[in-house]
Amino acid sequence: MIIFINLAPKIYCMLYIDIPKACSNKGVGDARRFLVSIGFTHAAASRMLYNTYYSLKLASIELICLHLNCTPNELLSWKPDDNNVSSANYALEKLKPIAAQDSISAKLKQLSPDKLEKLRGFLGDLENEQ
Repeated sequence: MIIFINLAPKIYCMLYIDIPKACSNKGVGDARRFLVSIGFTHAAASRMLYNTYYSLKLASIELICLHLNCTPNELLSWKPDDNNVSSANYALEKLKPIAAQDSISAKLKQLSPDKLEKLRGFLGDLENEQ
């Protein structure tokens, strides 16, 4: 009997593709259904959602960005490892994922009709600035 032992240390990537976050930010409720609807298989969608893929082609990232109307930067999240003592000065801090309850869609669901109307007006003003 032969037993193989992998002695190589496990490397954890701190920068990753966060499709659930991007979908949530764009108002897409079911990320798996979204990925399948734009041409990914169920297996590929699952690997992307659980970050178990080996590689992701730039063409795939482009396809997702085109359908979500976002940039690749909006697909990325960053989780610092425990060895980073002070990461507050890293530009990557902007890519830290936010808690689900703090997402834009979650906050919108909690707004009263009056505040939604104010928000609609504010968004109209923002559109007119461009």
